[in-house]
Amino acid sequence: MTTTTSPACASWRKTAFPVCRARKALAWLAQELKRAHRRADSLARQAEGKPEDAIDLRMDTIPPARPVVKDLLYEGMLLFGGKSKRGKSWLMLNLAVSVATGNPVWGHFAVPEPQPVLYVSLEDGRRRIQGRLENIPSDVSERGRYRLIIIDMLARIEHAGKRGSEKTYLEIYDMFAPLQDLHRQHPTCLAMVTHLRKADAEDIFDTLHGSVGYQGIQDALWAMERPPRNNVVVVHTRPNEGEEQALHVAFVDGHWEFRGHDEDIKLSQERQDVKELLDEYEDGLSIAEVTRLRSQPRNRYRANQQLMHRMLQDGQIVRLGRGRYATTRQAKGHEKR
Repeated sequence: MTTTTSPACASWRKTAFPVCRARKALAWLAQELKRAHRRADSLARQAEGKPEDAIDLRMDTIPPARPVVKDLLYEGMLLFGGKSKRGKSWLMLNLAVSVATGNPVWGHFAVPEPQPVLYVSLEDGRRRIQGRLENIPSDVSERGRYRLIIIDMLARIEHAGKRGSEKTYLEIYDMFAPLQDLHRQHPTCLAMVTHLRKADAEDIFDTLHGSVGYQGIQDALWAMERPPRNNVVVVHTRPNEGEEQALHVAFVDGHWEFRGHDEDIKLSQERQDVKELLDEYEDGLSIAEVTRLRSQPRNRYRANQQLMHRMLQDGQIVRLGRGRYATTRQAKGHEKR
């Protein structure tokens, strides 16, 4: 059986794909028009004080918060706390200059592009800020809307609670409402610096001034730990989305430098502890002996085994045989005997 194709049919087949594409485009356009109409109706209802429809919310395209500093700082409201005279203002000034110049924050976190910054210093005088800026490279040329606004300190713009008592949640909400409206109209990062309370807590964020009331209104929280007379601080970060971080930052020659994440620093310290312990024993130690001499419970044996295996792979220690480990210096002495 043979078939023939008429010229008209052949012509239709040649245009079938473009027609198909056109139909898809029309369907997409109809869907987008429907979405736009629903969005307009939703905004009109909200303007009248009516609640937003759940279907409208699901259909809306909400862009993610844009990074001001990659993997560190995003659009939204940030509350950053630290104890008095421990360097939190200097840390934020360093961050502000990096965002304005496009240089990596603390020498590590990338700034997508230089952005205008407003630094509202309500406690430090001009002379102190000038002295700090001399230690920070700051070739700044700013234009356009502010991308980062830092208020240092928040307490300077706060209103006292009734009769000097702690503010209620409603009072805190009313205080921050204008700032929230500003952020909604002009998306930016608004960072506010505050103090930590003297009382200790299991969760360091619970020591932020104002505690729960202040935390609930923010998009992100930072809290800085710095022991007295120590040049290294730990900045704890808690974003609304994503994982918490604990960042070690060191003060060097008038500016701040990133040293590593908490888990990496602690691992490095653990390795150093093991090496110092092994140095005390000429014939090396077994994993069980390392566990006992470090005053650790028996269930830490497995963790020490993994740690020392990684140290062995990295060439930090050697295996003497019979399950005993030593530093490279000890191993050379052991070979001479």
